[in-house]
Amino acid sequence: MSHVHAALPSTLVSHTGPSLLTEIMGTLAISTRRQTHAIRKGFGPITAIAVSRDQTRLAVCSDHTVWVLDVETGAIETTLEHPGHVTSASFSTNVAYLATGCQDGVARIWELVGGTVIQSLSHPDKVLDVHLHVRGQHLSTGCQDGASRIFELSSGTAIQSCTPPHRTPVCKVLLSEDMRRLYAEGRGSLDLWDGLTGAHLITLLPSNNPALRGGATQCRLTAHGFDKMFAQIWDSDSGELLRNFEHPQTITAIWITTPGTRLATACRDEIARIWDVESDTLLNEYRGHTDAVTDVVLPDDCAHLFTGSEDGTAKRWDAGTGDCIRTYSGHTSPVVCIAFSTEGTGLFVGGHDPTVTLYDLATGRCLQRFTGHTGAVSELALSPDGSRLATASHDGTARVWDVASGRCLTRIVGHAHALHAIRFMSQGRTVLTGGRDREVKLWDAQTGALLRTFTGCSDRIRCFSVNRDETVLVTGGDEGLYWIWDLSTGARKRGVQIEDHAIRAVLLASDAAVFASYSNGVAKRWDQRTGRCTTVYEGHREGTRCLFLSPDGTRLATGGYDHVVKLWDVESGACLRTFAGGHTDWVRSVAFTPDTTRLITVGKDGRICIWAIASGELLATLYNLNKGFLWTTPPDSLAPHGWVWTDREDLLIVSEEDTAGGNAQVLDEKDSKRRDYLSTHNNQRRVMRKIQLRGEEDLNRMTELLGLHVAIRQSEAEIKRLTHME
Repeated sequence: MSHVHAALPSTLVSHTGPSLLTEIMGTLAISTRRQTHAIRKGFGPITAIAVSRDQTRLAVCSDHTVWVLDVETGAIETTLEHPGHVTSASFSTNVAYLATGCQDGVARIWELVGGTVIQSLSHPDKVLDVHLHVRGQHLSTGCQDGASRIFELSSGTAIQSCTPPHRTPVCKVLLSEDMRRLYAEGRGSLDLWDGLTGAHLITLLPSNNPALRGGATQCRLTAHGFDKMFAQIWDSDSGELLRNFEHPQTITAIWITTPGTRLATACRDEIARIWDVESDTLLNEYRGHTDAVTDVVLPDDCAHLFTGSEDGTAKRWDAGTGDCIRTYSGHTSPVVCIAFSTEGTGLFVGGHDPTVTLYDLATGRCLQRFTGHTGAVSELALSPDGSRLATASHDGTARVWDVASGRCLTRIVGHAHALHAIRFMSQGRTVLTGGRDREVKLWDAQTGALLRTFTGCSDRIRCFSVNRDETVLVTGGDEGLYWIWDLSTGARKRGVQIEDHAIRAVLLASDAAVFASYSNGVAKRWDQRTGRCTTVYEGHREGTRCLFLSPDGTRLATGGYDHVVKLWDVESGACLRTFAGGHTDWVRSVAFTPDTTRLITVGKDGRICIWAIASGELLATLYNLNKGFLWTTPPDSLAPHGWVWTDREDLLIVSEEDTAGGNAQVLDEKDSKRRDYLSTHNNQRRVMRKIQLRGEEDLNRMTELLGLHVAIRQSEAEIKRLTHME
């Protein structure tokens, strides 16, 4: 049987391209064009955002795409594809048009109804920023060649081209309402020009990074400080430094309101901030992103703050309270953590979107959504009886949920910063949490009352693990050491410095072995009692992000920043298998299915991949949608582009192309050929059976494929006979 299984795929694959049947159909003038499908992309790392003046539309720039969303609902209204990386966007006052800058050297004006380009303005180098003037008749641009330009849109010509002697790339531009001031920020300088004459007025130093955004008040403008960690306010006439706002890490963007009273900043420490300009004081911090904040927009009413981040999300905040009102993540959201239901038929998925989703692995459908967190969900835990779900979040809280109803039973508050780890203890009566504030806390799961705090860590708690009898706790963090605690007394036994690299995951096995994964791409097994390393698991090209031990303790699975998962022999450290090609970004979590036949991996790319451990085959991919569900499978002999199972057919692009794969044309949603294609390929049975293959099902499936293959060959022979070609 194993021989048949190995030979079958290669036999069928040879018939997926042009065949005798295709040639005969061409001779008979029968159309040989075929349909294919692809999935619309979600957000990747966000480089820039723009908000319309009426705050009804949000533009998100990521890679080659700009998405225009409804601010209130989060619905994607328009998708604008570019031939190069998109750097910037700017709305017209009436929200009918959007200007975009692109690294292909073209600034484009788009009509949002229909999503068509109505004007293209060429540059000699990459366009780094665009700004549509408030009156809608001019566009200012910043370019890699060091020039800032003002275009007259009616003629499409540059009426001003301003190039200072230093010729550093212009990262940000702003044209004042009266057009008398053009502010151009470059790496190392900030220049002020007369927008009407093109005359150079003043150069302000220092200014190292993209900084200039928003309004400029009379004699003031905004620039970065010399060491990249200061936002600064300057007098544009005298060049006098008026205000200095220090940050703990590099600033990526700032925005000053038109009245000049509020300054918003984005920083690589994952936090956005709003400052009072006059008093030079910090008003609020906005926490919830899981990667660097790359852009900020603060409308003049100062009611809401908009942010974009490298974590692939944009957020809308209540500027006064600091609460996240809505997270925008496209169709999919990066996945951080997973957990199985006690019977193994349900999969809980948590990610950057503050929602946790429960999927039925038998039907592929969503069973329940758990909503309430305002930050990314970082970890999940299920009670021993499977009736309750515990979640840890970057919003600094933990929650306990009723699985059946999706209702929040307990909200746990007491940590000062984001949480990274959680688990049930004492048969579900208590909950253990750990986080960025360097503390582990034990809570009453029913009341949320704090029972005990474990203090003394010199580092944030990135991860923890508890032994089976719940007497020992091991924690790990960025400093490369793990701490061992006595759970019964709360006493810290010792800290063991085991590596100079950050610990990303830690696991305490039943035999007192400690498994740890590190940011340098290595995982290790340590003897808890002696602190001696017993096995090294080395093979990831980049950092190792997560690990999971098989139920029998013989195999270790690790996921890395190199987008792959590896399976290891625990004792020897030998790599048994590498699972590659399923993820396009780093792997956040990995787990064995309860029957240990499959491996589940989740990634920052918003994908949950299901693998056959025995063969290493990717069986299916589940996309973590914000609404609905979407499964896909790899290609096979019956579906050259794979099968799908979804209730979101709007996310599928169906194209028609010739047999050579060229001359592709996207089919309209009302086209009968699109409907016919999806009626066959949007197939629950094909997808879910592929995930859950067992024993006799394998044999039945192969028999079915063999029978169909023989029928196809017989049909080709019959057509040849009928057309006298033999």
